[in-house]
Amino acid sequence: MTFRHSYEGNPLRTEASQLLPLFRSEGQGRLLARIYLEPDRPAPISQLARDLDLDAGGLTREATRLERAGLIRSQRIGRQRLLHPRTESVYYADLHALLLKAFGPATVIGPVLAQVPGIEQAVIFGSWAARYLGEPGAEPGDVDVLVIGQPQRRSVTRATTALTERLGRDVNATIVSPERWKAGADGFIRQIKRSPTIALDVGETER
Repeated sequence: MTFRHSYEGNPLRTEASQLLPLFRSEGQGRLLARIYLEPDRPAPISQLARDLDLDAGGLTREATRLERAGLIRSQRIGRQRLLHPRTESVYYADLHALLLKAFGPATVIGPVLAQVPGIEQAVIFGSWAARYLGEPGAEPGDVDVLVIGQPQRRSVTRATTALTERLGRDVNATIVSPERWKAGADGFIRQIKRSPTIALDVGETER
């Protein structure tokens, strides 16, 4: 799944991830999450770099390190190198669970919301988005999502309840109309637009 966020042109960050400092770098965590949490959508390095808004050269080096460690495997199709999780690794199940809890919201929320009619846009905001984008701070307890459109509140609640169960942390959605979002006249919307956000692609899944 492709997503965009409010900090553009990120290199492959070398400092430890703010969401789970066990990973050597933010880029490593994001790359592993993309590979492990979307195994049915392998992509070449150039596409992964665009999807994750990270440096292609850095991603290539990181992928090589992860493959040497036995955590991922490569598939060569022509000149392209596709990356897959190495499911036979003894670390696979535990690493998948960690990645889902730490980085899952950026990957799994969009496809679930894409199945809800009436949603035009969706963004993750608040402390989880800030930690994902590298801002230091306390561990986020939940995930705040702004849903833009005119969906049925009941449908959004069902979606966030399923996401909460899957991710192991509360997913809270606030619904606003497209007109309110575009106008940005109230303090709540202005604050979100000034803050770190992750824009989710809610249009890839057929309704």
